Amino acid sequence: MKITSSPWGMVQTQKDLAPGITSVTTASHGGIYVAPELLAKMPIKSTAYSQGGWFEEDCDWSLVALAFPEAFDAKSLAVAKSIAARYFPNLEVTQ
Repeated sequence: MKITSSPWGMVQTQKDLAPGITSVTTASHGGIYVAPELLAKMPIKSTAYSQGGWFEEDCDWSLVALAFPEAFDAKSLAVAKSIAARYFPNLEVTQ
């Protein structure tokens, strides 16, 4: 799927991490887009900075990584767990 715009502006690059999960960059920021059918499976679907299937690249991306670990490498998952523990302490991390 070709994505041309995001909440942070026009998409400059995109990389499919898994079917329905796409990482994007823009001139100012970036994040991960999660398709509706996958978003429905996530325990946290939005935050103050992320909504509509978009998860910003600083902290909220960790929610996507923890929900779909198969789309991320081991190093990224370790970082995601650390970020989630700090910013989403009520989220149960079992992976």
